[in-house]
Amino acid sequence: MNEEYYHFTAKPEQEAKVEKVQQDNSIKQCTAKDISTPLFMHIKEQRQYDYDVTLLSAEGKAISSFQEAGIDSRMVYSSNVNNLKYYQPFQGEKILIAANNDKQNKEYVSTINEAAKVLTSKGAITSIVVPSKGEDFNEMLKNKGSVAVKELMIPEIMKLINTQNVKTESEQVVKTDIAPKIVIRR
Repeated sequence: MNEEYYHFTAKPEQEAKVEKVQQDNSIKQCTAKDISTPLFMHIKEQRQYDYDVTLLSAEGKAISSFQEAGIDSRMVYSSNVNNLKYYQPFQGEKILIAANNDKQNKEYVSTINEAAKVLTSKGAITSIVVPSKGEDFNEMLKNKGSVAVKELMIPEIMKLINTQNVKTESEQVVKTDIAPKIVIRR
């Protein structure tokens, strides 16, 4: 299976660049282009996806869990939760932010909510999904299996798919505030 990986790196006082590498048992460097965004890894296979939604996470383990569970969608992760707001969506891109729920604190929750608002202001339609309190997606996969991961993720993905592109920011955010979900979910 050939997969493309996009490394987005920003350097102080320089233009950022995207390096595209293709992996099939060896890594080959391809063309680079200028872009303004901090570090992201975009996992993309050269085909159509079952779900036209981008899964955005601050952890590669969460993305790996979605892949292992068989969720077929574009997947992007950042090296740090604070970088999520710097993702550059295309107009009307439907983004499901996957936020772990194992080390929640007010700063983490605020950062996730801010990322959703910023991405919405850039023209994306956003939603946030979190596993049960005290869990991350990797633990959920290990402890409850791929069916549990799909039962949480697929309905949220479908809500985004069925959401029409709208013009006002408040209508574009499907769910912004994850704090109530953290309290409600068991």
